Amino acid sequence: MNILVLTSTYPKFPGDGTAPFIESLVAHVAQLGHEVHVVVPQHREWDRATTENGVTFHPYRYSPVRSWTPWGFSQSLEGGTRLRPSLYGLAPLVAASAVRTCNAVARTRRVDVIHAHWLIPNGPIAALAARRCDVPLAITVHGSDVALAERSRWTSLARWSLEHADATTAASRHLLDRVAGLGANADRLELVPLGTDLCAFGPESSAAPGLRRRLGVGESDVLVLGIGRLVRLKGFEYLVRALALARERAHNVRLVIAGDGDMRAELSALSRRLGLDEQVTLVGAVERRDVPAYFAAADVVAVPTVHEDGFAEGLGYVVLEAQATGRAVIATRVGGLPEVVHDGQTGILVAERDPRALADAIVVLAQQPELRRRLGEGGRAQAAASPSWDDVARMWVDLYGRLVDARARPLATAPTTRMSPSAESTFDGYAYWEQRLQGNFDLEGVGFSKLGHRYNSWMYRVRGEVFDRLVDRHLAPMLRREEPLRVLDIGSGTGFYVDRWLRVGADVTGVDLTEIAVERLAAAYSEARFIQADIGHPLDSELQALTGTMDVVSAFDVLFHITDDDAYARALANVRLLLRPGGRFLWSDNFLHGPTVRLRHQVSRSLTEITRMLSEAGLTIVDRVPMFVLMNQPTDVRSRWPRVAWSAMLSPAVVSDRLGGGLGALLYPLERRLVSRVRESPTTELMVCERPSSA
Repeated sequence: MNILVLTSTYPKFPGDGTAPFIESLVAHVAQLGHEVHVVVPQHREWDRATTENGVTFHPYRYSPVRSWTPWGFSQSLEGGTRLRPSLYGLAPLVAASAVRTCNAVARTRRVDVIHAHWLIPNGPIAALAARRCDVPLAITVHGSDVALAERSRWTSLARWSLEHADATTAASRHLLDRVAGLGANADRLELVPLGTDLCAFGPESSAAPGLRRRLGVGESDVLVLGIGRLVRLKGFEYLVRALALARERAHNVRLVIAGDGDMRAELSALSRRLGLDEQVTLVGAVERRDVPAYFAAADVVAVPTVHEDGFAEGLGYVVLEAQATGRAVIATRVGGLPEVVHDGQTGILVAERDPRALADAIVVLAQQPELRRRLGEGGRAQAAASPSWDDVARMWVDLYGRLVDARARPLATAPTTRMSPSAESTFDGYAYWEQRLQGNFDLEGVGFSKLGHRYNSWMYRVRGEVFDRLVDRHLAPMLRREEPLRVLDIGSGTGFYVDRWLRVGADVTGVDLTEIAVERLAAAYSEARFIQADIGHPLDSELQALTGTMDVVSAFDVLFHITDDDAYARALANVRLLLRPGGRFLWSDNFLHGPTVRLRHQVSRSLTEITRMLSEAGLTIVDRVPMFVLMNQPTDVRSRWPRVAWSAMLSPAVVSDRLGGGLGALLYPLERRLVSRVRESPTTELMVCERPSSA
């Protein structure tokens, strides 16, 4: 095959450390006998042969001055999180030149497929070229591009690109979830990992002892290594502060930070201010060939990345290289890092922006060499079991082939909904929600997180009012009884519906998948009982004791997170078992009139499918009403335009929490009227079911 790869970042010369994973991928694909053409922005430091090992380069010129090349190569983003203001005027020239070059290469080299790295800026460029040349398009997201795409300024371009992509890939499930939130077709999402190189990175390096001596690190010192661009997103300022705290208990700890960027002077000044001139070394940019020696020289590798202005680490290639070297890793619970750093097995996970937590981890590893060794060996074993770059290249060639075949073969029937490979992989609901609630135990933590706390607060006002109306309509006779209403609330989360049930005098038992929810709710609501359980599993002894006793079972915004159909059906069957005859089941879902839509951590099932499963479980439908009409993302729509319009309307909430609060205040009065008057909703609805008295 002839493959065109469009990227804005690539090693500018052999040994350059800029985006080495892109070079690894294209080089290994070329080694499999395919012709690879890399289209990349021109750069004043570009120094590569026209063709190297089967990879041909096509730098495109966009600047009127050859010495001024500010686009791409990890230099376009100010602080790593926002496009430099001076580049907005340059963007049209970049796009025009890149499209022209892609078209020319695709036409003259008879390209079979186009592969674009970074959704923004390269997705729209590649989509135009792919349409013009009638070839399939794959887009790979890396992290910063998704954060840019989530901002209103770039969202429409990103969504247009995703709509025209034949496949969208990421190396972490975290990124796949975020790109799915932008509207990517679930059928076209693919999880394709980054490769590991156990030959280049290993525990033993002849250069490591000499490097430690040159860095002034003694044999008994414990060397902590941080490596990456010196931008706020990487969190290195917290690592420097952590070292100061760690040295109060472990005096032999040293820190080396390798990399360059906007924060170098700030980090240097911080080290001096904390009295760490001799203990913190900023070595600047390191040539790629020297990186393995730095990892081998280190005792611990720290990856203290943070959420910054919507940006988060997509996966953390540094972690993969540290693990291949057999080094213990300290990382924050940010982005895709928890997918590769398993706490207590391959490293230690800590909260972001927390120097004391970082310091505690450093001290533990400094004082326990056996733990360092065990975690390092665990990481090395994980790396050995992970795909190599040869394996990853074969995955890509297979994907390219499937895209080319699909484009060449006309469809005999309409496409059917299927689960993406990322969704087919096992979704660990416990880990997902435990991590999400650990970081945000409030309405935003269980709500639409991208829209911020204030907008979510307005959404929960609507939820509360709809809940109250439904209770008045369907449960009034039960509430007038002398004995309290017995309620089992599934997926209690942060306690919003527990609180609503307690207000009407119910005897509440809450059930949640996560340990953190059960612990915190038990502390907050002493009058209720809480059980940690998965309703999609066979009932445990605590829940078995409640079978046939509940007047009401509620499950609001919960069941669509059960991605396994068998578990979903079991959950409905369990609800029937828990209800007494004549008991009611109040719950919410998206109840699609079209086909089921599957994402990794959420499945919006069709109303037809849900009706069948309810019937099989022995539950009858009594009522269905809108929970939202306007304020929540439209899911039950055939055209993409309602989703585009909704995203445009909600863009202020994505940009700013304060703007989101103002937008919520404006929409709230209209939403109240809509949910009380319309019968069908394009988004989440509430359903009331009953266990028949005769059952």
